[in-house]
Amino acid sequence: MKNLLNTLPEEELDHIDLFGINISNRTTKDGKVYRATTHIQINNEAIPTKHPIDFSQLVKSLKAPGNYYIFTCGCGSAGCAGIEDGVEVEHHKNTIEWRYRLPQSMDGFESYEAWLAGSELHHAVFEQDQITAEIYRALDEMRNTHNKDTEYSPDGFERSAIIQLLKDFGSTSSPNQ
Repeated sequence: MKNLLNTLPEEELDHIDLFGINISNRTTKDGKVYRATTHIQINNEAIPTKHPIDFSQLVKSLKAPGNYYIFTCGCGSAGCAGIEDGVEVEHHKNTIEWRYRLPQSMDGFESYEAWLAGSELHHAVFEQDQITAEIYRALDEMRNTHNKDTEYSPDGFERSAIIQLLKDFGSTSSPNQ
């Protein structure tokens, strides 16, 4: 795996991006949410990927730098969707930096090298307090507006996981509420 952190000029580290999560709900006629879809936004624009968010990877990325499969297959396995490289995450004093490629999946490319040549490297820097608060807000909204029968992607992600991830925020920076 190529180290994405060494491929952009230093001057691109001087800006701050706005992190957001959009939650789209499908409801029954009586207003109960039966399916929730989430999309990450940067500066109010959705990241153009068909892959669902792995919230457990997203929350883990707040705690330590590393390579995280924040985007995954609907089954929960990033490799199944052809995602070979995740989001490279770096932590700085008050910011969290992401570097990732689009398309996320190698599907349609003949090799990893062809994907590297044909995909585009993206970069974003978020204020740590803002990204943490936004992830907490999205999880809290899902906990408060969805019922135990609401379906999420990837498969196997359930309301109980949302509750556990909210508990996990005790070991991250406290979100501003």
